Amino acid sequence: MVVKSSKADKAAAEEAAKQAELQKTVDELRKDVDEEDADHSKASRKSRKSYKKLEDTEADLAQAEARLVQLRGYTTKEAPFENGGAKREKRQAPSEKSGAPVRAAAVLAALAATVTVAMW
Repeated sequence: MVVKSSKADKAAAEEAAKQAELQKTVDELRKDVDEEDADHSKASRKSRKSYKKLEDTEADLAQAEARLVQLRGYTTKEAPFENGGAKREKRQAPSEKSGAPVRAAAVLAALAATVTVAMW
């Protein structure tokens, strides 16, 4: 019976050690999660603050544009900032503009012809 109780005690001690190790791991993971949550909250507040600042700046810019149009005396059809103006236009990459690759090729051909003529 002594052998059975010592095996049981040994198994219980091993189980307690495993439980302690698992609890330690759980505590470490909770600490990591809490740190991540704190970082996320901080970043979220910073992001909301930046977005609010952006919205305020855009509102100020819109007011300045309206004031500029008013001071310059533009009519509605002449206003350069009509319908959002140049600052809100979708910008096209040079390759998307009509004729941009053709013009580049023409300039390159003219340059090559000039260099060739200058060499002869």
